[in-house]
Amino acid sequence: MASSRSCLPVPVAITKSYAECHSWFLELIEAMAQIFKLLWQLSSQQVKCAGLRTLTVISLRQRNWAFA
Repeated sequence: MASSRSCLPVPVAITKSYAECHSWFLELIEAMAQIFKLLWQLSSQQVKCAGLRTLTVISLRQRNWAFA
């Protein structure tokens, strides 16, 4: 049986399409990872700031109670 050359471009096109799609998908995943990392850093910073504010309020209240 002779193989037909007309069938060759189809798998090549599928492979190229898959490679392009896979590359795009990896770029998307990397971008999402960077966004989540930034969001995590921002939320961690906000938690730290909120914790410092809470400690400041508590220490100010304790100081006010000591002088009352």
